[in-house]
Amino acid sequence: MAKRRSRDDDYDDDDGYDDDDDDYDDDYASSGPSNNKGVIIGISVVGLLVVLVTGSMVFAAMKKARKRASSTYCANNMRQLGLGAIQYGDDKRFLPHVGPTKDLDGKADTDHASRAFATQFYYGYNDNPESMICPSSNDAAVPGRVPDSLRDWTWGGQKNPEPKVAPLIARAPMPTLVENFELSYAWTRRGYNRNMRSTSILAAGKVANDHGEPGRNVLNADATVRYVSEASPIRTELSSVERGGGYLPLVD
Repeated sequence: MAKRRSRDDDYDDDDGYDDDDDDYDDDYASSGPSNNKGVIIGISVVGLLVVLVTGSMVFAAMKKARKRASSTYCANNMRQLGLGAIQYGDDKRFLPHVGPTKDLDGKADTDHASRAFATQFYYGYNDNPESMICPSSNDAAVPGRVPDSLRDWTWGGQKNPEPKVAPLIARAPMPTLVENFELSYAWTRRGYNRNMRSTSILAAGKVANDHGEPGRNVLNADATVRYVSEASPIRTELSSVERGGGYLPLVD
């Protein structure tokens, strides 16, 4: 005959509680506040990682957009310079050139490029000094008011000491292309007339800038602008003085 279970059997001999309650206490402890804290920390870490990844993607996209905008702004500047040179050529029959058209102008260590670009201001084909600055470069226009007479304008925010003498033949020295931090572009060393080919290269960034990838904008004789990567084979042709070369006095 089975032994009848007494009431005392439901209690532990030492603490007075049923032994089955120990299993409940263990389960409660394993799912208690400390474990919940671990879950919360894990969720917080995951959320932080999501924010960081999203932020880095947004930052990369913004950086890329800024470089694209700088490249477009630079191209517009060069197009403005190209149109000014074309108008000058229409009036004078030749584009700005310091020496005889059959001879090449000087390299980047001369002031010939500075004189060629200053000519546009002197004759009124350009009135915006900032158009000679690439926003991706380290160059910057000297702040100050453009004089009422553009013939008084010259580099460095100074008044032109020879307002009655065209920059191409002025005696006063101008900064070399290497020294000129108000000018981001190299002008062709070749003398061109208005019968030149539309694909002839007139100007390009004097140094490579990062417009998404290292390279420079290049101005053609029809005032169109294209981007040439430093990795492109065309890069080596920009400064070449051989037939088909760009004849540009690049600084780098």
